[in-house]
Amino acid sequence: MSSRDHPGKVFVGGLDDRTSKEELERFFGKHGPLEAVWIARNPPGFGFVTFRDPRDAQDACDDLDGRELVGRYVKVEMANGRAKSGGGGGRRSMGAATIVVNQATSPATALMVVVAAVAVAVEAVAEIVVAALALALALVAEVAVALAVALVLVAEVAVTPGHLLAETRDHLLEETPGHLLAETQGHLLAEIPDRLLAETPVPVPDLDLAN
Repeated sequence: MSSRDHPGKVFVGGLDDRTSKEELERFFGKHGPLEAVWIARNPPGFGFVTFRDPRDAQDACDDLDGRELVGRYVKVEMANGRAKSGGGGGRRSMGAATIVVNQATSPATALMVVVAAVAVAVEAVAEIVVAALALALALVAEVAVALAVALVLVAEVAVTPGHLLAETRDHLLEETPGHLLAETQGHLLAEIPDRLLAETPVPVPDLDLAN
């Protein structure tokens, strides 16, 4: 007889993710010899324990259902259920996780498996959203710092006294060689159109013709 069809197979749900195989063996082992212990990891939260004697399995369900294990109150029931589902078993896919539903699993057990899968999916989505928000806040903080620096520079220019600006201009003129200033002046005059020069009145000195 396979482990799947074993009459001494017990379902345990609501397990904490930290629950180990050894802890599960100690939890059930006091009710009789065990043949197999299996804990789900993807999604976590449930497992199966197989007793050699089906009567020990039933005693374990009666005694341990609703008991605390690793800080969680667990659900313990026979894996063959009180009533078999008529639709048969198989695999039900939920996103990245694939849940194996035993043909003999009761509706309550199947519901707990689905709830565990949904909880894992919600946790993954929450982690992605938190990471995206953290990145957006970091970018906003960098932009705010850049704007603050720019405002400080603008404020410093705005409060600079006029005589300091004038001194800066005079200092630049003194430091510029004379031939460069002459070349610049000549270049500016060369750029003035001849038409503007012709239209510009040239003062004519008064001549004393009587003398």
